[in-house]
Amino acid sequence: MRRVVIAVVLGVAAGLAGTWSFVSERSPDPASSFEAPAAPGEAPAPTAVALPRAEDRARPGLWITVRANGQLVSGARVEVWRRFHDEAKGGVRWLPLGREWTDEKGSASFPAMMGRYGVRATATGRTALAEVDVVIADEPTALEVTLGAARVLSGRVIDQETTAPIAGALVTAAAQSSGAHTQPWRFPAETHVTTQADGLGRFRLELPDGLDVELQAMAPGFARGGTEVDAGDTEMTISLVRAARVDGLVVDPSGQPLAGATVDSEPREAPPLVTGADGRFTLTLRPGATSLHAASSGGLQALTRVQTAAGQHLKDVRLVVAAQGDLTGRVVDTSGAGVAGVEVRVLAEPDFVELATLQTDGSGAFTAVKLPATRAALFARSGNGARARQVGLELPLAGPVELHLSGSASVEGQVVNATGQALANALVELEWSKGLGEPAVRARTDAEGRFRADDLLPGVITAHATLGDASSEDVELYLPEGQTVLTNLTLVRRGRLKGLVQADSPRRFWIFPDQADGPPQFRRAFPTDDQGRFDEWVLPGHYIVRVSSPSQVLAQHEGGVEVDIRAGETTEVALAVAAGDSNEVPESVMAPELGSGVSFDTGPGGVVISFLMSECPAQKAGLQVGDLLLSIDGEPITRTLDAFERLKRPRGEVAQLTVRRGGHDVAFTLK
Repeated sequence: MRRVVIAVVLGVAAGLAGTWSFVSERSPDPASSFEAPAAPGEAPAPTAVALPRAEDRARPGLWITVRANGQLVSGARVEVWRRFHDEAKGGVRWLPLGREWTDEKGSASFPAMMGRYGVRATATGRTALAEVDVVIADEPTALEVTLGAARVLSGRVIDQETTAPIAGALVTAAAQSSGAHTQPWRFPAETHVTTQADGLGRFRLELPDGLDVELQAMAPGFARGGTEVDAGDTEMTISLVRAARVDGLVVDPSGQPLAGATVDSEPREAPPLVTGADGRFTLTLRPGATSLHAASSGGLQALTRVQTAAGQHLKDVRLVVAAQGDLTGRVVDTSGAGVAGVEVRVLAEPDFVELATLQTDGSGAFTAVKLPATRAALFARSGNGARARQVGLELPLAGPVELHLSGSASVEGQVVNATGQALANALVELEWSKGLGEPAVRARTDAEGRFRADDLLPGVITAHATLGDASSEDVELYLPEGQTVLTNLTLVRRGRLKGLVQADSPRRFWIFPDQADGPPQFRRAFPTDDQGRFDEWVLPGHYIVRVSSPSQVLAQHEGGVEVDIRAGETTEVALAVAAGDSNEVPESVMAPELGSGVSFDTGPGGVVISFLMSECPAQKAGLQVGDLLLSIDGEPITRTLDAFERLKRPRGEVAQLTVRRGGHDVAFTLK
């Protein structure tokens, strides 16, 4: 009898103080997945495993043996999921196959067909995650998993305003995705462990060792809060802010209350709810700007945006559902031919509330009906990673929209330290401009420090790598359509920048640590908490630290505060409020270069403007999304890379742009 055994051990997770659960569908990107890093001391995956019982050698199926510290483990709980390709969503789903307990020989068995399976084994506060391929359905396949040690994390949940403990808060630790796009078939080991704080707000968790983890806490009357857990953290404090409450009413166009309407918020603080017979609803929101969305059972929709403060109670917020118009369009490839079966999403800006999701027909056409009047973005994605987008559309539109699919791109490279030594298990993050609505991609390096990410959106991205307290500089890459870009990232130890923004009342701010000998880097901004506190790891160097908010311009003095960040050391800084009369982030921060805040894409006839940030130089000059860029300073522009490169010049300089709009050539001056 021929027997083929394939065993792949993803990683050893830790013991559990609560219940672990798996998510079968990924969001927002169903093709992305989680790849667990190897835990220190983890045994390598065997190439062959003896079947548990000789009398069962001829019996087909999946046989699993569980060990801990080299010993067989009886009574371990073993759960198995089978991988399915979801044609409707263009991604992967993992469906539960069953649950068994190991016998006295540490083994459990499951019926199995050909395909890929994910396995979780749990016993005595220890857990292992693994994958296996069954390649011959009528013969047995064996897998051995090794249980790993626990990582203990304790802490407190407190009221951010009073610092009083919050008794009974629910605390959840969730594993963070880190393998998006690198291995689309990877087992989605997105797991969580939950516990409840005691009367003094204290909690204790046993977490997976070697996984990136985020803590979240929730309690009645408070907005959900959370924090990321770095390697080596053993004690954490989670501060929760008082939630805002919104009481509202959903009505039809005639003003009559609408029962059975679904009401949701974005950013989402709680699951959607359904209005009762009186059409009323109550939402608990995180303070700040929030988009409210209502949809009737007949498909009519309504949108509004509210601004709330901690503890505030808004009353009589009205959502009028109405059909303002339909949106028609077509998705085409680079040759102009329609593409069938492409997923098209219609999202309301600025919070990207989903208004419709549909697929193109055989000719590449699509129609979204009963849409509200709003500013919207369109995103299209085909099964092979090709994408298209249109942003800044004012609905309803007078005519159809044409989306041009671009081919996908890839990035591969290596992460090393300052001496050139390859670093395994480093986290590599690839990010696009937030205005593009493209989720960040994460990948882990292998034993040789190498990584690869496929099916990426072409354009300008930022690559960044971290491992422990070491980090790389941000590397800006241009991804041409259909090509693979090579890059190496060098890690150096980071320093810690922490402090407080002293204000007359608590609020959130943005902190900008800019290299003193280089241009400001807006993308490296990070937020404070609601009390103005900040704590961030940054690369060593000499920095000018600035602070701003949407409603004020704040700084210790006009040039900011200069600090020296040293590797492995903590630098503290205090920033005082100096209120200004501007309602926007300072131009010196928002637009350090002429090209800041504008994105380009390849469209019909050449390079088109695909995104404009409010108050950026291009928007102030009068440029619009959809303009066809003909030239910069008289030089023809035929590639998006040329447009980005020619506008990489400091503010104060001038650039002359010529665009085609509505069949006419128009000149603009950026300064």
